[in-house]
Amino acid sequence: MQQKEGRISVYWQGISGTIFSTFLWGIAWVMTRYLVKDMPPFTVSFWRLFFTFVALLPFVFLHYRQNYQKNKDDQKVDCQALKKKSWLLILMAIFGVIGWNLFMALGVQYISASEASIVNASTPFIIGVLSCIFLKNKLSLRFIIGLIIAFFGVFLSVNKGFSGISINIGVFIILSGSFCWSIYTLLTKIMDQKIPYIIWLTILFIIGIIIMLPLLIYEGMPISSYTGRQILLLVALGVFPGAIANLLWVRGVKILGPAYAGIIMNLVPLFATVSGILFLKESTSIIQITGFIILLFGVFFGTFVKGKKAPKPANQLAPANQSAK
Repeated sequence: MQQKEGRISVYWQGISGTIFSTFLWGIAWVMTRYLVKDMPPFTVSFWRLFFTFVALLPFVFLHYRQNYQKNKDDQKVDCQALKKKSWLLILMAIFGVIGWNLFMALGVQYISASEASIVNASTPFIIGVLSCIFLKNKLSLRFIIGLIIAFFGVFLSVNKGFSGISINIGVFIILSGSFCWSIYTLLTKIMDQKIPYIIWLTILFIIGIIIMLPLLIYEGMPISSYTGRQILLLVALGVFPGAIANLLWVRGVKILGPAYAGIIMNLVPLFATVSGILFLKESTSIIQITGFIILLFGVFFGTFVKGKKAPKPANQLAPANQSAK
């Protein structure tokens, strides 16, 4: 009985962890939108990467003490594997770390945080289409119907109805970011799964910081001109949506599985919309809400795998003390 209760507890840890991650990612849209009103987008993106890297260092040190310090052979094996995948790490950093964050910061200069997060919710379909092109995965009829429904919902939300077509350039910028993230997602399938997640993720941020540094210098905004609120938000943006949310998400996916965690991911636009209304006084309409609901239905319909039952806490969950790598 105690073992069963322990596994149920882990299951709810997975649920709460993934939901909290989506909350942090929803808030990130609002924080970024606020920051880019007075700060250049390259600057915001750079400091987000930098503070995420700093926040990950304690977890890297913990992993080193728990694994590499006791077994030097594992450290050598992982280092050799990373060297072999150096080209892959650079590509993953360009698309998943730099491209995604930069397009996010650029896009919210033109559209609201809620609209940007709604457009970004179409990412699962971009991943599906790219998987079909590059990995030769077949697209099911269900997926195609869901894709059409979802993009109709996006159009309804960002166009604010049917009175003519007037799509802001910010939509295309955010879609470019979603495309970068989709490429990054496909590249992760090539990454050696034996290499701990925390190690290669930290390396991606190191690469991103190095590449972004010249852009930060080019924009030329002196640190002395940052306000206390801006510094606080930049730190929070890196620590919470950047580091904490990613680590909680990885653990949640291990517990729940990618299919069910993917459904929870659809809460991001909801949290972004509510946060935008509360903190940025962004307005929304019945048409936008309707478009959002249609989008969620399309994503759920197109990506939900029929015939699979929800995970059973009694026998399918990871041990309670298992930490995300």
